[in-house]
Amino acid sequence: MRILIARTDSIGDVMLTLPMAYYLKKLFPSSCVFFLGKSYTKDIIERCLWVDEFLNADNAYLLEDQVRWLQQLKLDLIIFALPDPRWMRAAHCAGVPKRIATGHRFSSWRWANQRPMFGRKNSPLHEAQLNLKLLTGLGFHSIPSIVELNTLPLLRFNTTHSKKRIIIHPFSQGSALNWTLDQYDELVGLLHHQEYEIVISGTKKDQEVLSMYQGSHLQHIESVCGKFSLSELIDFIAESTALIACSTGPLHLAAQAGIHAVGLYVNRIPIHPGRWQPLGRKVHILAEEDSGQEKITTSPASVATFLRSIMEHPTTKR
Repeated sequence: MRILIARTDSIGDVMLTLPMAYYLKKLFPSSCVFFLGKSYTKDIIERCLWVDEFLNADNAYLLEDQVRWLQQLKLDLIIFALPDPRWMRAAHCAGVPKRIATGHRFSSWRWANQRPMFGRKNSPLHEAQLNLKLLTGLGFHSIPSIVELNTLPLLRFNTTHSKKRIIIHPFSQGSALNWTLDQYDELVGLLHHQEYEIVISGTKKDQEVLSMYQGSHLQHIESVCGKFSLSELIDFIAESTALIACSTGPLHLAAQAGIHAVGLYVNRIPIHPGRWQPLGRKVHILAEEDSGQEKITTSPASVATFLRSIMEHPTTKR
């Protein structure tokens, strides 16, 4: 079996799709599993223990290029964890025998030929469990529990040592509610007397925002915003003790690395933690009830108290 998983979106979405590669390898032990992603997620997908080859969707813009590429792969099966109509059409034109996508989209009825019927938005299932429902037509019928999914080893890490470091990741792409920089600033002020190094992470663009911020504490801790490639950031996270963020990519990386991953969430459909919490052995979800708020309202003081309590327990490297 030559199988392609297609998920051409962000880090968190890709991380919650990687269990699919694990279970495909269990279903078809001698299969070759490809993963179609974007340049942004390349470093993650190439570290997956269950993916044989990363394919960069950014390298094929035109339909004819996509069709030729898929034909050259001689695929038996393609699974659209993200039903991108352009790639779905290309798979149809390339004559891929089995093309799986959820049946709740018009493009699926036009370009896919296996269409499991289930909805995502109001489902009680986790995103990783919903992705696995796409495998039901292949003989995969027992959806694993979150407890089981939390134990799956998904990524390779290039670090074997630990540092007493807490990473504060205050930025997101706007897909989830978050604290303001003032709230993160207050948290740093409450933690700065601890024996742990405190570091702020983000992108080069985030550093521009941070440099204009006039808070009392964030400006006085080390910033690694924009200093690392994604691959370097993965290992930087893995050698740390804890990371705190809202529902965003680095939180998922911290969870898989086996460090304390502390996530700020609101119990609001469809962004609630039951759908989007990261997978890992040391995931801590601080979720507040939905009152129509536009930001996370959990107090920095309560989060600081929680962080101090979990710092007393050693981390376990994966």
